[in-house]
Amino acid sequence: MSDGATVLEVRGATVRFGATEALRDVDFALGSGEFVVLLGPNGSGKSTLVKALLGRVRLAGGRREVFGEDPDYFKRWDLIGYVPQRVTAAAGVPATVHEVVLSSRASKVGLLGRYGPADRAAVERALELVDLTSVSTARVETLSAGQQQRVLIARALATDPAVLVMDEPVASVDLAHQESFAATLQTLHGSGTSILLVAHSLGAMAPLARRAVVIERGVVIHDGPPDDEAVREHAHPHHADHEPR
Repeated sequence: MSDGATVLEVRGATVRFGATEALRDVDFALGSGEFVVLLGPNGSGKSTLVKALLGRVRLAGGRREVFGEDPDYFKRWDLIGYVPQRVTAAAGVPATVHEVVLSSRASKVGLLGRYGPADRAAVERALELVDLTSVSTARVETLSAGQQQRVLIARALATDPAVLVMDEPVASVDLAHQESFAATLQTLHGSGTSILLVAHSLGAMAPLARRAVVIERGVVIHDGPPDDEAVREHAHPHHADHEPR
Protein backbone atom coordinates (compact mmCIF):
# COMPACT_ATOMS: atom_id res chain seq x y z
CA MET A 1 0.00 0.00 0.00
CA SER A 2 1.36 3.39 -0.98
CA ASP A 3 1.91 6.03 1.70
CA GLY A 4 1.07 8.78 -0.80
CA ALA A 5 4.60 9.56 -1.99
CA THR A 6 5.69 8.48 -5.47
CA VAL A 7 9.08 6.95 -6.25
CA LEU A 8 8.78 6.69 -10.06
CA GLU A 9 6.42 8.78 -12.16
CA VAL A 10 5.70 9.89 -15.73
CA ARG A 11 2.98 12.29 -16.83
CA GLY A 12 1.90 12.62 -20.44
CA ALA A 13 4.89 10.53 -21.49
CA THR A 14 5.35 10.06 -25.23
CA VAL A 15 8.27 8.12 -26.70
CA ARG A 16 9.06 7.80 -30.40
CA PHE A 17 11.57 5.61 -32.19
CA GLY A 18 11.72 7.09 -35.67
CA ALA A 19 8.19 7.04 -37.06
CA THR A 20 7.02 4.55 -34.40
CA GLU A 21 5.22 5.91 -31.35
CA ALA A 22 6.12 3.44 -28.57
CA LEU A 23 4.28 5.36 -25.83
CA ARG A 24 1.48 7.88 -26.25
CA ASP A 25 0.54 10.34 -23.51
CA VAL A 26 1.03 7.81 -20.68
CA ASP A 27 0.46 8.66 -17.02
CA PHE A 28 1.93 6.25 -14.49
CA ALA A 29 3.18 6.49 -10.92
CA LEU A 30 4.65 3.88 -8.60
CA GLY A 31 3.86 4.83 -5.04
CA SER A 32 6.17 4.26 -2.10
CA GLY A 33 5.54 0.74 -0.77
CA GLU A 34 3.39 -0.35 -3.73
CA PHE A 35 3.53 -3.67 -5.59
CA VAL A 36 2.45 -3.07 -9.19
CA VAL A 37 2.40 -5.58 -12.05
CA LEU A 38 2.71 -4.12 -15.56
CA LEU A 39 1.09 -6.38 -18.16
CA GLY A 40 0.76 -6.44 -21.93
CA PRO A 41 1.68 -8.39 -25.06
CA ASN A 42 5.05 -8.15 -26.78
CA GLY A 43 5.46 -4.82 -28.50
CA SER A 44 2.91 -3.13 -26.24
CA GLY A 45 5.37 -0.64 -24.71
CA LYS A 46 6.03 -2.26 -21.31
CA SER A 47 9.83 -2.13 -21.49
CA THR A 48 9.73 1.35 -23.01
CA LEU A 49 7.63 2.57 -20.09
CA VAL A 50 10.15 1.12 -17.63
CA LYS A 51 13.01 2.83 -19.45
CA ALA A 52 11.05 6.08 -19.52
CA LEU A 53 10.54 5.87 -15.75
CA LEU A 54 14.27 5.31 -15.22
CA GLY A 55 15.38 8.03 -17.63
CA ARG A 56 16.86 5.54 -20.11
CA VAL A 57 14.94 6.77 -23.15
CA ARG A 58 14.27 10.31 -24.34
CA LEU A 59 10.74 11.66 -23.97
CA ALA A 60 9.21 13.29 -27.03
CA GLY A 61 6.62 14.77 -24.69
CA GLY A 62 5.65 14.81 -21.01
CA ARG A 63 7.72 14.75 -17.84
CA ARG A 64 9.15 12.25 -15.36
CA GLU A 65 10.40 12.18 -11.79
CA VAL A 66 12.47 9.78 -9.68
CA PHE A 67 11.83 10.28 -5.97
CA GLY A 68 10.42 13.68 -6.90
CA GLU A 69 13.49 14.72 -8.92
CA ASP A 70 14.42 15.01 -12.58
CA PRO A 71 16.30 11.77 -13.47
CA ASP A 72 19.06 13.86 -15.07
CA TYR A 73 19.92 15.26 -11.63
CA PHE A 74 19.04 12.30 -9.44
CA LYS A 75 22.13 10.87 -7.65
CA ARG A 76 20.88 7.99 -5.50
CA TRP A 77 20.53 5.30 -8.15
CA ASP A 78 21.70 2.75 -5.56
CA LEU A 79 18.17 3.03 -4.13
CA ILE A 80 16.81 1.38 -7.27
CA GLY A 81 17.45 -2.26 -8.12
CA TYR A 82 16.86 -2.90 -11.82
CA VAL A 83 16.61 -6.27 -13.61
CA PRO A 84 16.57 -5.57 -17.37
CA GLN A 85 14.80 -7.67 -19.97
CA ARG A 86 16.60 -10.58 -21.67
CA VAL A 87 20.13 -9.50 -20.79
CA THR A 88 22.44 -12.41 -20.01
CA ALA A 89 24.53 -12.30 -16.87
CA ALA A 90 27.40 -13.82 -18.90
CA ALA A 91 27.83 -10.69 -21.02
CA GLY A 92 31.15 -8.87 -20.69
CA VAL A 93 34.19 -9.95 -18.70
CA PRO A 94 34.04 -13.60 -17.51
CA ALA A 95 33.28 -13.70 -13.79
CA THR A 96 31.89 -15.90 -11.06
CA VAL A 97 28.35 -15.63 -9.75
CA HIS A 98 29.65 -14.07 -6.52
CA GLU A 99 31.71 -11.48 -8.41
CA VAL A 100 28.79 -10.42 -10.60
CA VAL A 101 26.48 -9.96 -7.62
CA LEU A 102 29.18 -8.21 -5.56
CA SER A 103 29.73 -5.71 -8.39
CA SER A 104 26.34 -4.18 -7.60
CA ARG A 105 27.78 -2.88 -4.31
CA ALA A 106 30.38 -0.71 -6.11
CA SER A 107 28.23 2.41 -5.87
CA LYS A 108 28.10 2.03 -2.09
CA VAL A 109 31.87 1.71 -1.55
CA GLY A 110 33.01 4.28 -4.12
CA LEU A 111 35.85 4.12 -6.63
CA LEU A 112 38.59 3.86 -4.01
CA GLY A 113 36.63 1.90 -1.44
CA ARG A 114 36.94 -1.77 -0.56
CA TYR A 115 34.21 -4.29 -0.10
CA GLY A 116 33.65 -5.07 3.56
CA PRO A 117 31.69 -7.53 5.69
CA ALA A 118 28.40 -5.69 5.05
CA ASP A 119 28.85 -6.01 1.29
CA ARG A 120 29.65 -9.70 1.46
CA ALA A 121 26.73 -10.31 3.79
CA ALA A 122 24.39 -8.54 1.35
CA VAL A 123 25.65 -10.75 -1.48
CA GLU A 124 25.18 -13.91 0.58
CA ARG A 125 21.61 -12.89 1.45
CA ALA A 126 20.80 -12.16 -2.18
CA LEU A 127 22.23 -15.47 -3.40
CA GLU A 128 20.28 -17.33 -0.73
CA LEU A 129 17.05 -15.58 -1.72
CA VAL A 130 17.38 -16.77 -5.33
CA ASP A 131 18.76 -20.21 -4.43
CA LEU A 132 22.20 -19.76 -5.99
CA THR A 133 24.44 -20.19 -2.93
CA SER A 134 25.61 -23.62 -4.13
CA VAL A 135 26.96 -22.17 -7.41
CA SER A 136 28.41 -18.91 -6.07
CA THR A 137 31.94 -19.79 -7.24
CA ALA A 138 30.84 -21.04 -10.68
CA ARG A 139 31.58 -19.02 -13.81
CA VAL A 140 28.38 -17.34 -14.93
CA GLU A 141 28.74 -18.46 -18.54
CA THR A 142 28.50 -22.10 -17.41
CA LEU A 143 25.01 -21.61 -15.94
CA SER A 144 21.66 -22.21 -17.58
CA ALA A 145 19.60 -19.28 -18.91
CA GLY A 146 17.29 -19.52 -15.89
CA GLN A 147 20.22 -19.48 -13.46
CA GLN A 148 21.77 -16.51 -15.25
CA GLN A 149 18.48 -14.65 -14.90
CA ARG A 150 18.52 -15.38 -11.17
CA VAL A 151 22.07 -13.98 -11.01
CA LEU A 152 20.71 -10.69 -12.38
CA ILE A 153 17.92 -10.73 -9.81
CA ALA A 154 20.45 -11.36 -7.03
CA ARG A 155 22.60 -8.50 -8.31
CA ALA A 156 19.60 -6.16 -8.01
CA LEU A 157 18.68 -7.48 -4.55
CA ALA A 158 22.23 -7.12 -3.20
CA THR A 159 21.97 -3.34 -3.21
CA ASP A 160 19.19 -3.53 -0.59
CA PRO A 161 17.04 -1.35 -2.87
CA ALA A 162 14.15 0.82 -1.75
CA VAL A 163 12.64 0.23 -5.21
CA LEU A 164 12.88 -2.95 -7.25
CA VAL A 165 12.11 -2.72 -10.99
CA MET A 166 12.07 -6.01 -12.89
CA ASP A 167 11.41 -6.43 -16.60
CA GLU A 168 10.13 -9.99 -17.11
CA PRO A 169 12.49 -11.41 -14.45
CA VAL A 170 11.13 -14.96 -14.56
CA ALA A 171 10.82 -15.38 -18.33
CA SER A 172 13.53 -18.10 -18.35
CA VAL A 173 12.94 -19.40 -14.83
CA ASP A 174 11.22 -22.73 -14.11
CA LEU A 175 7.90 -22.81 -12.24
CA ALA A 176 9.38 -23.98 -8.93
CA HIS A 177 11.77 -21.04 -8.82
CA GLN A 178 9.04 -18.66 -10.00
CA GLU A 179 7.02 -19.66 -6.92
CA SER A 180 10.10 -19.33 -4.71
CA PHE A 181 10.79 -15.91 -6.21
CA ALA A 182 7.18 -14.86 -5.55
CA ALA A 183 7.71 -15.73 -1.88
CA THR A 184 10.90 -13.62 -1.88
CA LEU A 185 9.04 -10.67 -3.37
CA GLN A 186 6.31 -11.03 -0.75
CA THR A 187 8.97 -10.80 1.97
CA LEU A 188 10.63 -7.76 0.36
CA HIS A 189 7.30 -6.01 -0.14
CA GLY A 190 6.38 -6.73 3.46
CA SER A 191 9.56 -4.95 4.56
CA GLY A 192 8.58 -1.82 2.62
CA THR A 193 10.27 -2.28 -0.77
CA SER A 194 8.39 -0.67 -3.67
CA ILE A 195 8.09 -3.16 -6.54
CA LEU A 196 7.32 -2.75 -10.24
CA LEU A 197 7.16 -6.11 -12.02
CA VAL A 198 6.79 -6.38 -15.79
CA ALA A 199 5.26 -9.64 -17.03
CA HIS A 200 3.23 -11.22 -19.80
CA SER A 201 0.93 -12.82 -17.22
CA LEU A 202 0.31 -12.65 -13.49
CA GLY A 203 1.22 -16.33 -13.06
CA ALA A 204 2.82 -17.04 -9.69
CA MET A 205 2.61 -13.33 -8.82
CA ALA A 206 -1.21 -13.29 -8.89
CA PRO A 207 -1.62 -13.59 -5.08
CA LEU A 208 0.72 -10.59 -4.58
CA ALA A 209 -0.77 -8.14 -7.05
CA ARG A 210 -3.00 -5.42 -5.62
CA ARG A 211 -2.72 -3.17 -8.65
CA ALA A 212 -2.30 -4.14 -12.26
CA VAL A 213 -1.55 -1.86 -15.19
CA VAL A 214 -2.25 -3.12 -18.71
CA ILE A 215 -0.63 -1.40 -21.68
CA GLU A 216 -1.38 -2.08 -25.33
CA ARG A 217 0.02 -0.30 -28.40
CA GLY A 218 1.68 2.30 -26.19
CA VAL A 219 -1.50 3.26 -24.32
CA VAL A 220 -2.58 2.31 -20.78
CA ILE A 221 -5.95 0.56 -21.06
CA HIS A 222 -6.31 -0.42 -17.39
CA ASP A 223 -4.87 0.81 -14.09
CA GLY A 224 -6.48 -0.69 -11.03
CA PRO A 225 -7.44 -3.97 -9.33
CA PRO A 226 -6.18 -7.14 -11.05
CA ASP A 227 -9.66 -8.72 -11.21
CA ASP A 228 -10.82 -6.43 -14.03
CA GLU A 229 -11.80 -7.94 -17.40
CA ALA A 230 -8.81 -6.23 -19.07
CA VAL A 231 -6.47 -8.16 -16.75
CA ARG A 232 -8.12 -11.59 -16.90
CA GLU A 233 -6.69 -12.48 -20.31
CA HIS A 234 -3.21 -11.84 -18.87
CA ALA A 235 -3.79 -13.70 -15.62
CA HIS A 236 -3.03 -17.23 -16.83
CA PRO A 237 0.61 -18.42 -16.81
CA HIS A 238 0.22 -19.66 -20.39
CA HIS A 239 -1.25 -16.43 -21.72
CA ALA A 240 -0.35 -16.01 -25.39
CA ASP A 241 0.85 -12.80 -27.01
CA HIS A 242 -1.55 -10.92 -29.27
CA GLU A 243 1.17 -9.25 -31.32
CA PRO A 244 4.01 -10.83 -33.30
CA ARG A 245 7.47 -10.88 -31.74
